[in-house]
Amino acid sequence: MAKKIRFPLTMKDGAAVRTLEELREHFDLESVLGYFADGKLKTWLSDRYYDELADKVAALTTDMPDLNARLCEILGVEYSSEADDTDFEALQRRNKKLRILREITADQNILDNVDAVAFDQDELFDILDEAPEVIYLYGEKFSIPFAKGNTTYIGINNPEVSLEKNELEYKKNGIVLRNISFANKADAVSIEAAERLISQECYKEALPILKQLAETGDGMAQKNLGWMYEKGMGVRKNLSSAEKWYKKSTENGCDCAKDIRRVKRAISSEKPKQMTRQKAPSSDYVVLEALESFKRSCAKDGVILEVRRHNHYKGPSKR
Repeated sequence: MAKKIRFPLTMKDGAAVRTLEELREHFDLESVLGYFADGKLKTWLSDRYYDELADKVAALTTDMPDLNARLCEILGVEYSSEADDTDFEALQRRNKKLRILREITADQNILDNVDAVAFDQDELFDILDEAPEVIYLYGEKFSIPFAKGNTTYIGINNPEVSLEKNELEYKKNGIVLRNISFANKADAVSIEAAERLISQECYKEALPILKQLAETGDGMAQKNLGWMYEKGMGVRKNLSSAEKWYKKSTENGCDCAKDIRRVKRAISSEKPKQMTRQKAPSSDYVVLEALESFKRSCAKDGVILEVRRHNHYKGPSKR
């Protein structure tokens, strides 16, 4: 026969209670009401052979006006109506959210911060009123207000978000967006967005994003921009510009030493070719030299060639 697993009840202070004495010692009404709402309190009592208490708990209903007081009486805990500001409906909604979240994620950070998870736009506004540093988004679409700065939004199911300004402006206001997609693709102005485009070989689309970020001192954007100028990806190849952006990236904390050396070698190898091109004779000079050579050759055979103005060939003439 398999051994029965008896789960503890976790209270607000973090205590995992396994006995009635521990429950009374660490009791908080909000947590106990949550366990009552989802049926775990009755199961917890039955598993520990508190059958009489389990039956009394099972007889309670959520619409009882004195539910909180009765529950405290059954568990042997003093009840204070003055200190009781528990919203049972809110607890039920919270437990429903937890059940949904447990089906889609095992991330304990999300489960521990269920009150900071927005399932729709109205709930997002309610959470923003509490001014948390991190908000999780689970839903289809959200509109992120620009005025509420210094907030990190993390998508759970990659929701679609609408912005009032582009992502770079939000970033300047302390707003960080992670694991989301943009309703307007032009709003995506982040190094992550640019690198996604580069990985998809959409270099021309990545270029304006990188330029915006590079001008604000983003080292990774500067490094990527240097690479694009070096390779001629999405922009005309320019080794001097590549070197410039690699150097700026180094100043902003990125390691571009190898990139700078590589570009310097490429620039050095380009100089002899440029000098050769500059010294190469013009096409007119080459033609005249050829005609003069032919003229000298003909003179040996008694044939005279006349090369007049504009280098027009008038044909041979005898001496």
